[in-house]
Amino acid sequence: NYFLSLGIKTVLITLGKQGTYFATKNQSQHIEAYKVNAIDTTAAGDTFIGAFVSRLNKSQDNLADAIDFGNKASSLTVQKHGAQASIPLLEEVNQV
Repeated sequence: NYFLSLGIKTVLITLGKQGTYFATKNQSQHIEAYKVNAIDTTAAGDTFIGAFVSRLNKSQDNLADAIDFGNKASSLTVQKHGAQASIPLLEEVNQV
């Protein structure tokens, strides 16, 4: 609520294996992470943000869907070693 009181329209907090929390003036929600065997969390946050923004750009009215897509993409990333090599392609995310 503090950030919203400053005029920020959307607050998004990634919580690793616990998922993602978001809040706006009108709603707040916790979205569960996908349960996977994490090997390396390198690039998980970058992957989440990239996938989230990509999906939000297509469906600006569905914040929860964009967050779920980011969670899905980052769940694939943490199952591989390394950074760039672990970031999934769009086709891989869509298969989950």
